[in-house]
Amino acid sequence: MRYNAQVFALLAERLLRKSGVQILYGTQICSVIRKDDRVEAIVVENKSGRSAIPARMFVDATGDADLFSLAGAPTALYGKGNILAAWYYETLNGRTTLHMVGAADVLPNEKDTIVPDAIEIERISGLDAAEVSEAIQHGHGVILEKFLEKGGVSEEHSLATIATIPQLRMTRRIIGACTLDEADDHKTFGDSIGMTGDWRKRGPAFEIPFGTLHAPSLSNVLAAGRCISVTDAMWDVARVIPPAIVTGEAAGLAAALFDDLGNADVEKLQKRLCGQHVRLHLEDVL
Repeated sequence: MRYNAQVFALLAERLLRKSGVQILYGTQICSVIRKDDRVEAIVVENKSGRSAIPARMFVDATGDADLFSLAGAPTALYGKGNILAAWYYETLNGRTTLHMVGAADVLPNEKDTIVPDAIEIERISGLDAAEVSEAIQHGHGVILEKFLEKGGVSEEHSLATIATIPQLRMTRRIIGACTLDEADDHKTFGDSIGMTGDWRKRGPAFEIPFGTLHAPSLSNVLAAGRCISVTDAMWDVARVIPPAIVTGEAAGLAAALFDDLGNADVEKLQKRLCGQHVRLHLEDVL
């Protein structure tokens, strides 16, 4: 089952505005101000120039652990790198169809050196501007070629939309207080903040420990999404939308509840999560 990502983005924006969230489009973190084990402010840059945003707590949802890395916290890189992945929507004779390009719809470990559809490009880390830009341009060229195979641009044939961000799976993650592994299938964690399955197959179920959301070296920064603390084997499971939702809710709530993650009352967090109908342990659903 698929959903319309563009409509979802607009609905999410409307919900954020309704909740009083200040959104700054075109803004990127470029450095941090750190004192001891705390980040006092993040330094960002946008059309208004460069400025510092102070806060009591921070959540790194960059997908690349940018905040943790800039703050000097230990991080890890995905060893195998990323292969080319892209997608586009094509409208032809009144019907709009999604097309996958390259490795967009296959597992990243299925092919070590050869990219599907004969799209040859070296694996990239996803953390170098030049290589990411080159990969995006390569993908654009393939998309245009495939689109034009069915004819030129007309009222009946158009390129409806393409991916607007790099289609990277795993790049950089935190090394947290706890690291979740694929072998932790059906394992119970006392500090679980929710659960996820394995999108690739039926059967596996994982509790996600609170320790995967923070690093011992930083007392006021949390991770959410694909940059939480997992092994390479678990990374492909943890990078997708369901665990991102689980970790995002837990990280946001923890940021509201705590001042020092090293002394966080995890039971208090768990009670609040349960009050929001989050199921923490496998025994809650079996």
